Amino acid sequence: MKTRSRPLRCLAVVSAVAALAAVAGCTPASPGAALRHASAAVKGVAAAPTRAAMPVPPQQSCGKPSTRTGRYIGFSVPGYPKSTTLLTATEKAAGVNANVVSMYYPLGATLDIASVSAICAEHKFPIVEIDTDNIPLERIVSGSEDKMLSGYALQLGTLQAPVGVDFNHEFNGPWFPWGFQKVKRSVFLAAWRHVVTLFRQYGATNVVWIWNPNVTSKFTIKDLRPWYPGDAYVDWVGLDGYFYSATDTYASVFNYSVDQIRAITRRPIFIVEIGANPVSGRPRAIASIFEGVKKTPGLLGLIWFDYNKNSQHNWYFNNDPTALAAFKAGATAYLDGTG
Repeated sequence: MKTRSRPLRCLAVVSAVAALAAVAGCTPASPGAALRHASAAVKGVAAAPTRAAMPVPPQQSCGKPSTRTGRYIGFSVPGYPKSTTLLTATEKAAGVNANVVSMYYPLGATLDIASVSAICAEHKFPIVEIDTDNIPLERIVSGSEDKMLSGYALQLGTLQAPVGVDFNHEFNGPWFPWGFQKVKRSVFLAAWRHVVTLFRQYGATNVVWIWNPNVTSKFTIKDLRPWYPGDAYVDWVGLDGYFYSATDTYASVFNYSVDQIRAITRRPIFIVEIGANPVSGRPRAIASIFEGVKKTPGLLGLIWFDYNKNSQHNWYFNNDPTALAAFKAGATAYLDGTG
């Protein structure tokens, strides 16, 4: 859970790779092949989505995980891609390189497909998060927003390479307009399936669909299963979770939700947002994070949410040398398989 302003946002999510060739290489790869690579990289995960093969011409992969372990490590920073200053500073401080970026759009905003295409050309995996904000999900279900959504689908389909779409993240919490207290479960499911079906009908079969709840807590719904759209509509399961206190551990923050997910699906898991505030004791928290993620089967990697929203939601660690050192050590070991 976190506070977030709602204007059009482009926030960077950058991942590290263990080998330069994983980023700099131009190996041709179809979207289907890239999905199989990501899914098969971790033991116990389905090799490919249970849906029709993606009929998209082969093109170079936008971004790849560590070639040794198949893992991702990343950051989310303010201002990217309009400004690369903070991204560059964070990469340098943490000792990682980018291979995935994320752009957040409220439904109705113009999709900057040129930037998405440029991101792909830089061998980064683009994730486009579409949030409905105050647009009722009933309008999605009825088809009233199909013109806008089909426009997104047509644009993203032209990339001819995998692109992630994360629709209405953290739906299981009460803090967003599309949260469970404001939207019926049946409407959420119908809206999700409608969006996925529409994209595929308009040729965007290269989209990697990311179903992204917040970790289960006292603020969220307790049972995720009734809110799962089904494997035919989901490629990855995202999770957002944060460390707020000195007693928080990876196990206390994530294990309950991971166990729930594994009882629902074998789709790969990706931690879309994670962070620790100063009160949590960042070096300790970071050590716990990397100790936990390496033991979680089917987990592709994580993204550090490098923002300072307020004192409780201060995840920015660029001015915290001990936290950066802990992150660099943990990320390096995690990516090369020694940790």
